[in-house]
This record gives sequence, C-alpha cells and structure tokens, in this order.
Amino acid sequence: MPKNFDFTDMVKLTSSARLSSYRSTFTIADDAELFGLYSWNLELSGAFCSLIQLIEVAIRNAINEAGKKYITTEHNVHWFNVIPYSLSCEINSDVKCDGKDKLVKSAKVKGFESGIVKAERNARKMLQKKLGKDTLATPTLDQIISQTDFSVWEHILDKSFYDGDASKGYLWPKGFATAFKKMPMVTGKNRQFKQRDIIRRRVEAVRVLRNRVAHNGPIWKDACFIDRSSVIRCLEEKIADIVELAYWISPVLHAFIRDGALVQRLKSIVCAYEMNNAMYLNLSSNIDSMETLIQVLQECHVYNRRIMIQNENIKALVCANKNRFY
Repeated sequence: MPKNFDFTDMVKLTSSARLSSYRSTFTIADDAELFGLYSWNLELSGAFCSLIQLIEVAIRNAINEAGKKYITTEHNVHWFNVIPYSLSCEINSDVKCDGKDKLVKSAKVKGFESGIVKAERNARKMLQKKLGKDTLATPTLDQIISQTDFSVWEHILDKSFYDGDASKGYLWPKGFATAFKKMPMVTGKNRQFKQRDIIRRRVEAVRVLRNRVAHNGPIWKDACFIDRSSVIRCLEEKIADIVELAYWISPVLHAFIRDGALVQRLKSIVCAYEMNNAMYLNLSSNIDSMETLIQVLQECHVYNRRIMIQNENIKALVCANKNRFY
C-alpha cells in the first residue's frame, strides 16, 4: 500500500474508536502504518480462529464422551439432561453453607443448562430446515453437541459438577480419564479439584480470546503491554496456552497441532519482523541473481519469515513452510 494512499474513508468506515487501541499502544507515523497494523491483527485473528475452532471441537467431543460413559441415563435420555450437580449458597457461592442459607443453582449450572436448551433448540431448527417444519424427527446427541456454544464446556468444568465421592455419580473427577488424557501438574492436597480449576480457567481464557477474535478486536488488548516486544510475548503466551490445553485433552491432538500448519502460521505472523512487514517498514530484497534468491529463501526457512522481494517492476512476498516456499 503506497504511503500516499488516502485513508480518510478507511478511518470513517473502521471508526476512530476501533483504531484508538493501535494508536495508544504502538508508535505510528502515519495512516499507512496504522492500517498495516490493523490488517496484521485481522490476519492474526484468522490464524487464531482456526486453531481455537480445532480446540473447541475437540474439548466438546472429549467431554461428551466422558458424559456418555459416566452419567447413567434411561433410554432416549441424554446425559446432559440428568447430570448431577451441587447447589450453592444464595449469598456467596464460594463459602461453605452453615445449614441456614438458601441453596440455589450456581451461575455456572444455570449457564450450562441454558446453553444446552439453546443447542437443542438450534438443532431442532436445523432439522426442520432440512426436513420440513412439520417433521417429527428429533435431533441426535451429536447434532445437539455440535450446536453448543464454547461457554457450555467452560461451565461444566465448574466445581458444582465435581464431587470426590464416586457413589454420587458426578461427572468429575471420574470423567477426567476420558476427557483429558493428561492433567496439569499440581502438588498438595485435593489435586484433582485443583486440576479441574486450572483446566476451567484455561478454557475460559481461550473462550474470551475466541470472542475477541470473532469481533475483530485487538487480540493483545488484555496484555500489560509496554512496547511491541511485550505484545509479541503476550501473543506467544496465548499460543503456548492453547497448545498446552491441547496436550491436556490428548497428546495426539497436541502433536498434530504442534507440528501442523496452524501453529506454524501463527508463529510466522507473531514476530516483530512481520509487524514491520505489515507497517511497510521492511525494505524489499532486490533479486538480481540466483545467489541472492537462495539467500532470501534460506532466511525465510531459518527465521520462519515472509520476505518482500522485487525484480525490476515485479514484487512478491516469499514465505517458507518446512521444505516448501510460496
């Protein structure tokens, strides 16, 4: 994008409020750099979205398998409609009741139940759209699970669904072995209870990131940023957190993500060099010989970079993916 491009309409269409985070966080010389960063965040959002979608599908199916295995139901009754849970004190759900306080459903239990009702309704609408409004067909378990929001699987990890007494039939902790092949490392007493809370908090963090991505907000906005390097560190930590959650769900899923294109794409975007690319601060490499081209390709491969090249009036962006160049 040329530096003399008129960004007046772009500012109006994007809104100054949306762009304010970029102006306050980064040192920006002009609108070309501003919208370069905005485009960088959009590309980053797309890469994060693909990874988060993979995690969301995996965690809902993993917990669904645990629910089917450990929650006893009658014929044609889904496990999430009869899952046991504990009631909480109406005044403060974080303290132990003394026997006089009124017991109520916690906000997480209500959130889980309303999320399931919404998923059942949406699954039914999908069937009616496919088979006709008067169809008597009912949604299958898989069809309902596929319609759940991410928040449903955060809610079900709440302590309300946990009881160490296996005879009570609660999903957690006995369902951990099915839903999570590996668990976070903890020490001390009540380790499984602590592990549950660590996983719940991680799922919540990924869900919050997912919502930010969906609304095209700055992904790094919740970071304690000082400069561009702190923004990069924040994003690297987010990637690491998602990859670690994948490991807790399944080491096989973790290996697939770790060695696959999704994380490699993210890592190639999350770096100061790529930010400079977006802001038009990196100079193009002039390709005037085969030796120069080989040097650029080696740089792409070693540093996982996308490099702008030019030859006379032709410009292109070169990037590496393992042993392939694009």
